[in-house]
Amino acid sequence: MIQRCSSLILVVGLVIASRATAQPAQRMTFRNNLLPGHMTTHRITRTIYRTAQRKKHVEKFTYRQEARWVQCNIDEPKPGSTMIYQMIVDGPAKAVSLRRGKKKVKPIPKAAKFVLPGKSTRLRSAHKSPHEAPAQIPLTDSAQRAVLHAMLDVAHWPKKRINAGHRWQRDLSGNGISGTQTFEFIDLAKEDGDAVARLTLYVEGEFEGLLADGYVFDKGQAVFYWSRPDRVLLRMEAQAFYRRRRPNAPEEFKVKIDVALTGLDILKDAEQERIKEQMEDLDSALKAHRSGNDRVARDLCRQFRNKWPGVLWMPALEELENRVALEDTSVKRLSARKLDDLLAKTIIKLQVAESSYEYDVLAFARSNLGTIASTHRSMLKKFAKGKDAGARGRALFALAFSNRPGDFTTVQKAARDKSSKVRVLVLAALAARRNPQTSADLLILMLDDKKAAVRRHACRAIAACVSPEQFAAVMAAEKLGQVMIHDEDDDARLCAVRALAVVGAMADIPKLEKALTHELNPVIREEIHKAIETLSEKNG
Repeated sequence: MIQRCSSLILVVGLVIASRATAQPAQRMTFRNNLLPGHMTTHRITRTIYRTAQRKKHVEKFTYRQEARWVQCNIDEPKPGSTMIYQMIVDGPAKAVSLRRGKKKVKPIPKAAKFVLPGKSTRLRSAHKSPHEAPAQIPLTDSAQRAVLHAMLDVAHWPKKRINAGHRWQRDLSGNGISGTQTFEFIDLAKEDGDAVARLTLYVEGEFEGLLADGYVFDKGQAVFYWSRPDRVLLRMEAQAFYRRRRPNAPEEFKVKIDVALTGLDILKDAEQERIKEQMEDLDSALKAHRSGNDRVARDLCRQFRNKWPGVLWMPALEELENRVALEDTSVKRLSARKLDDLLAKTIIKLQVAESSYEYDVLAFARSNLGTIASTHRSMLKKFAKGKDAGARGRALFALAFSNRPGDFTTVQKAARDKSSKVRVLVLAALAARRNPQTSADLLILMLDDKKAAVRRHACRAIAACVSPEQFAAVMAAEKLGQVMIHDEDDDARLCAVRALAVVGAMADIPKLEKALTHELNPVIREEIHKAIETLSEKNG
């Protein structure tokens, strides 16, 4: 388990490490800097500690990612606010340490093996007022992005002057976490002759939307320092805790966040005008891309590079250039035999990883299937129409990971293939893909298949693809209740129990209790008791 420290211990530890020399508490009016041409650069370093229960050991993995956050104020006629351009350039994640049980793994596998976030750039404009200033967040995974937003979006101030010791709250919603930020102004201190305010932040809440199905937020806490003369964040030391639900045991995450001001400049009027022009040129290229005209976007990117060589916003240009680049024709194409062999090995790795709770291996296999579907789509489409049932099923398995909507439709239609081998592979692919757009009606229909293996995989696909909030979950629960009692195959009944524990509700507990009166298999009986407990806790 990840050790959780109290907010008091955190605050004391961070204050001891601080350079600040405490002064008597004072009153202070907090404001954001609206000075035109005011530009700041911050370094955001986040270290992620993950603890996961594997089949035979506990795995502890640490990785780190660093971002550069640039904010630039641009004058505009609207009184009481200013336009702010924000760019965040996130470097690739780097694996730091890996421990499996008591054994420290060396060398550490490359970041790609863990499917960690790669480098990315975000460029956005917004309006900033004296009391409200939105923060730009790195493009990382959705759960971490929600946590970072709750911890970094702090420049929201009371309108009146406040005393040291004053507390206030701000509601969070719409960015992945629903809850509250609780701030406290601790005191003022002197740093290099300037007054610096020390504040604490405590975040409570829960993940919202689709994140709520897979994650549980615990808490976040921080100490941060605000410059009174410059009206800017100087530094922050924070940490947050959350969990990811997994079939065997939850993965626990601790995110440590360190923010430091690394640059502060005042741009002259002429420089501001150039930045406005640069933003207009970039916006034209972005609009062309959004409208689907990548050829025009590529031309505009080339013009920007020639017109503005070496400017601050070049990472944003490179990000756009990558999006609109022509398809790479240098990708090595595999022969039909080698492609089918690669698919067979990848599918086996995926299934073994799932059964042994090796979720990094599972994610890596899923990523590889997506790449195969992209680079060998035409050959896979040909295989999917072939006579060999095995090759047909493996090709459809890969196409389930394609980004083309039409391919997913093709895969779902193949669930009714005449070959049970193909039906099994298609349902296994749907379960692995976990696409919420999967037809629940189709999966429920497959519970009536003559082959037990197909019914088993239909149960797994229902658990993976049908949300308890869907209306179809009620129909799925009814059908699963029948499978639990009447199916002659032990594994099919076991899979039905596990699926009902995922998609069911409190009203479905009687179905499990009824199944318990019929079931003689001790393994399934134990799973029924677990399912009853799960549904009771879920709806309690």
